[in-house]
Amino acid sequence: MSDRLIQIQVFYEIAMAIDASLGLEPMLKTALSSFLRKLNCSLGVVLAEKQRLSGAYYYEPVFSIPRRVDRNDSYNAANNLLPDDADPGSLKAFKQTLPLIGEASKGRWYHVMRLPGYGVLILTRSGERLGQDVINSLTPLNAKLASACLACMDHVKVQEMNDALRTEIDVRLKAEEAVRDSELYLKSIFDSVQAGILVIDKETKRIVEANSHALALIDATRDDVIGVECHQHLCPNAVGRCPVTHKNRAIDNNECVLLKSNGEKILVLKTVTEITINGVPCLLESFVDITENKRLEAQLLLTQKMEAIGNLAGGIAHDFNNILGAIVGNTELVREDIPEDSEAQIFLQEVLDASAR
Repeated sequence: MSDRLIQIQVFYEIAMAIDASLGLEPMLKTALSSFLRKLNCSLGVVLAEKQRLSGAYYYEPVFSIPRRVDRNDSYNAANNLLPDDADPGSLKAFKQTLPLIGEASKGRWYHVMRLPGYGVLILTRSGERLGQDVINSLTPLNAKLASACLACMDHVKVQEMNDALRTEIDVRLKAEEAVRDSELYLKSIFDSVQAGILVIDKETKRIVEANSHALALIDATRDDVIGVECHQHLCPNAVGRCPVTHKNRAIDNNECVLLKSNGEKILVLKTVTEITINGVPCLLESFVDITENKRLEAQLLLTQKMEAIGNLAGGIAHDFNNILGAIVGNTELVREDIPEDSEAQIFLQEVLDASAR
């Protein structure tokens, strides 16, 4: 078999070893092993082109066979040729000098070849250097290796993006779950409060939310209440005279009428304050039924009035009895001092009879 056919077979086997479906490190391990074995090289290093925050370019080792290469004279000689803080112009000029081939020491050769769009490949060999025809033939293989490296990096980036997206989705799901739990918690408090609560759009004056106690007081379902104007149920005679929206009060407490769905009116003690829900200005109106309180208050007031009248009457009777006692006593003394057949006895007896009544 001719040298050319052997060379073609060697390059084919190297090409087949470059598999972008692998991860970057496994791919480079397989590819570099094939390079070293088929080209009879002792060392191989793939370096990636990097850029510092300052904008300068340099080359960073990505993978090597063997792992420790810093004590290899041939590698160090090749590595010293690489730019460390190059501007774009210097980097471009360096790439135009590739490939670089040199003898680090007697019989120990280094070869620096370009990996287009990715970095450089350094191969070292003892004995004879790689022929120029071999170097030229490696150009498409190096391009394939560079493409495989970039594909692996893109795959890693995609995986990192997927992982980040998965993490973000998990965070959002947990946040949404926490929001749902919080809403359920607040809803349970909202419905368990023993006071009617209505949330009213400040601009439209329409009810946007009502708790169960408010619905019970109004004697209506949620669908019957949501969307209607607040004055259909609260303060029906105060349309256009809302203390908060028309009198610029931050909070208001007063007694007002609650109109039930059947038209019955009950007295409530209402508190109104301004709140903002999802950026929408609203009024939070809470109220309690004070009808029974008012009835008991009226009954107590009547009892107090009757008691006061009784006390007044008792005092007057007591004072009047004192006066009558004096009249009766003096009348009886006078009767004893006049003759029994006197006509005055008749008048004095009438006085005593009247006092006895």
